[in-house]
Amino acid sequence: HHYQIEHDGNGLTCSAEPITIKACLDANCSFLSTNSVSLDFQVTNPASATSTINSPTFIGSTSFNFNHTIVEALTLSVANATISATDPLVCDDGSGSSCDIDFF
Repeated sequence: HHYQIEHDGNGLTCSAEPITIKACLDANCSFLSTNSVSLDFQVTNPASATSTINSPTFIGSTSFNFNHTIVEALTLSVANATISATDPLVCDDGSGSSCDIDFF
């Protein structure tokens, strides 16, 4: 159905930020895929430069820590998934549905 990135919306330049990516089978992400998927976790900075940060292979979901040492807002995304989603990327920042994360 869709891929979902979970984060808390704010990061510290001196501490790793936990990120979770899920391969969801329904709109509520109640059920996760049982197929192996590989994709690129990407960030875009204010200058519109996109970088691949991690390229995990996982079943259902994966979690990792992301370090960023510059004070700025980034936009999180995924690309090059080996299994295409039928719906757009969903982001859950704990208080809404933003793919943006601010580093302080």
